[in-house]
Amino acid sequence: MANYPFSYIRRHKILSGFLILLLVVIVWYLNYFYGDYRKQFLADKGEIVDIQQTFVKADSLFNNYDLKITDSNNLTIHGYVRVPKDNSQKYAGLLVMNGIDTGKDVISLFESTEKAILVSFDYPYDGPRKFKGADIGPFLPKIRGSIIRSVSVVLTIIDYLSQRKDVDPEKIFVVGASFGAPFAVNAAAVDPRIKAVILLYGGGNIGKMIESSSKQYADVLGRKALGWLVASLLAPVEPMKYVEYISPRPLLMINGRHDESIFEESAMFLFDKAKEPKELIWLETKHAKPKMNDLTHQLEKMMKEWLVKKGLI
Repeated sequence: MANYPFSYIRRHKILSGFLILLLVVIVWYLNYFYGDYRKQFLADKGEIVDIQQTFVKADSLFNNYDLKITDSNNLTIHGYVRVPKDNSQKYAGLLVMNGIDTGKDVISLFESTEKAILVSFDYPYDGPRKFKGADIGPFLPKIRGSIIRSVSVVLTIIDYLSQRKDVDPEKIFVVGASFGAPFAVNAAAVDPRIKAVILLYGGGNIGKMIESSSKQYADVLGRKALGWLVASLLAPVEPMKYVEYISPRPLLMINGRHDESIFEESAMFLFDKAKEPKELIWLETKHAKPKMNDLTHQLEKMMKEWLVKKGLI
């Protein structure tokens, strides 16, 4: 039996321990990155304990209210609800999600969807939203937590719509635009009460999306590193992992050929991963933004026509 010096044995133990630790870290990361978080989404959702609606204004067709929902996890959801004045019938329930800056104000973009009760909400993040370079670092855990918590918010609002006596439970659907698209997919993957999903200018493969959209800010290695970092932080809500579970409910995607944020490749990643019934409509536009009134009206018209065709409104 060989008589190895103590220093050799010590180095061998250190190396073996490091390799075991590295293997554990790799296994943990792969499980985290590729893991299915649907059970966690449901476990994180609280039960509604209080609902407050405050009248804001009325117009010719609708009554508009500020909405405040508190759940059993002490999460307070601030939203907006628009209800048709005619209370003689049940309506479809429509939850709309857009960019983080738009929040609950996205509801104002839907001017003529008169056959639905519309709900929107502010994302559960109260920190700064604009950063310079590495200033974002200390806020990454809070941002990540808020993003993942948004799935629970969506599920709680589906509870709210389901409890309303003026909502037809067979006509509840979600619209996720841009930043809101992943949450629409995540929620629909775990909640069968959502009968249809519409994604406006949304895509999949978050890492590739970030890498492609940051070409003007970083070199190749910098873009790949940024894409990996963001994809890792947001791995639990990556829509590519969940979009197939929307089926057999219908999915509509509307995307822009010249979108500078959600590239055609990202839209196709998500659409190809989805199962039938699904439909993808391409428009010759850049990324949709709230102030693009003509495009907003066009999108609303297209959505209404599709929902009517599907018998949802």
